[in-house]
Amino acid sequence: MNCPVCGTKIKFWDWRQNCRKCGTNLFLHDFNNRLREESVQAEKDFLWWTNMTAQFMDYGVKDKISLFRLISSVLPLILLCMPVITFNGSTMIYLNFLLDSFGGGTFFPEGFSLGNMTQYTLFLPAFFLLAVSLFAATLAFFSVVVGPAFMNFRAAAIFELIGTLCASAGTVMFNFFSVESLSALNPSVSASFGLYIYCAVMIAETVFMIRFVSYSKKFKALN
Repeated sequence: MNCPVCGTKIKFWDWRQNCRKCGTNLFLHDFNNRLREESVQAEKDFLWWTNMTAQFMDYGVKDKISLFRLISSVLPLILLCMPVITFNGSTMIYLNFLLDSFGGGTFFPEGFSLGNMTQYTLFLPAFFLLAVSLFAATLAFFSVVVGPAFMNFRAAAIFELIGTLCASAGTVMFNFFSVESLSALNPSVSASFGLYIYCAVMIAETVFMIRFVSYSKKFKALN
């Protein structure tokens, strides 16, 4: 930092309010102009905020299709309460299955570790893909929420597409590869119908999100 009047270099350890050479008050120098610039910037920031919130209301809530898009974006969360596996005649929902996998329980009493991952090799990729799919669906939801404010409608469709691909691949691997691995350990283990419902929801959601991108072209950002 240099003195704005005489140009004397101010050391970073020099905390004096006045310049040691010319005595200029470093804090109050040109204070009125700086205050005027900050007030102008504050008005610009406030205008940006009001425009952003107005865009969200106009294109995220008031528009019926946009409102349906917002409400339907939470549908992929049904995976948490959908049955994904049948064990000894009873089904287990995904959330319990997730907690069971890492906390120990019916299927994995010892939890996942480097020592026991080998016997679940065919299962792990499917489980990972379903987790990635749910994470991508969550990102799509947040993109739907903030999309109208920033006029970004494409991000949600991209995340939904990624989630659908992972869900489909995970379901295929779970049904045609993982079940064989799990059944070898316990013949009473089989996949449940919840995975198919989740895939159907993700596919329908992706199609709607992609079509919404073209629909959103009628929207124009506020100045």
